[in-house]
Amino acid sequence: MIPEAWLTLMKFAPVLSSKTLATAIMQNWQPGARIVFNDEYQKGSSIAFYTNQQILLLNGKVTGMSWGAKYPDVPPVFIDEAEFLRLWNSAERVFLFTENDKKDKLPNGLQGRTLIDQSRKTILVNQ
Repeated sequence: MIPEAWLTLMKFAPVLSSKTLATAIMQNWQPGARIVFNDEYQKGSSIAFYTNQQILLLNGKVTGMSWGAKYPDVPPVFIDEAEFLRLWNSAERVFLFTENDKKDKLPNGLQGRTLIDQSRKTILVNQ
C-alpha cells in the first residue's frame, strides 16, 4: 500500500504543491522583493512555507481570511488594487501568484512577464 501511495503523491505533487513555483521565485529573488497572491491564500500557501517570506493578499479577503481581515490588529497583508499597482510599478521586484482561472480579477492592462506557469497556477513578475 505504501509504495502505491508514494507513487501517487509523486505523480500529483506538481498539482498539489507549489514547491516548484516557490523555487522559481527564490531563484529570481532580490533583496526587498515582495510576493503577492491574487485571491485565496490557501491555493498557494506552500509558497510562503518554501520561501519563508511574508505574503501580501490582493483580493484576499475571501473564504477563511475574510473573518480575520475584520480584526483591528490584523497585520497589513491585505492590499487593494491601488496599493498593488503602486508596488507593481515600483523599483521593487514583485512576484504575483495567481491561479489561471482567477487572472480576470487582476487589474486591467497589467504588464509583466510569466516566470512560471504550472498546473493551472502562474507566477508573474514585474521586472
